[in-house]
Amino acid sequence: MHQLAELPLRLTPTQKWFLGQEPVWRRELLPLIAERKAAQQGALSVLELGSWECAFAAWLLTHCCDASPASCLTCVDHLDHLSMPASAKRADKFSYNKRVTALWPRVDLRVQFTVAALTALLTERREWDLVYIDASHAAADTLLDAMLA
Repeated sequence: MHQLAELPLRLTPTQKWFLGQEPVWRRELLPLIAERKAAQQGALSVLELGSWECAFAAWLLTHCCDASPASCLTCVDHLDHLSMPASAKRADKFSYNKRVTALWPRVDLRVQFTVAALTALLTERREWDLVYIDASHAAADTLLDAMLA
């Protein structure tokens, strides 16, 4: 597997906060992902809460959802409900970064706050192999997101 910086992905240059943690994820997370893929013929279901510009979602797509057409990534971000110019720009960056992976058809974007989205996903009886939580950074909100996910 390649590091994201080595991939031929031309992501938007802003907000790549996760790159500093990528060596840890490669060391700790990728072996677990490979094990899970092997057990499920490559099909993984991933949930990302708090997608921002989709840069980490591109990493998740590339490393988790690459082996099987049955793999999917559900991204939840309120994107300020696209109500402000800055949120519309962020949504454009999200769309661009998602498309450069070529795995974009596997993305289900929910433009909602996490509690509303997770409530809907619960009624759909969705299950996840991996959940990444980076939405609200308040402890109580993160705990609630984890419990609902």
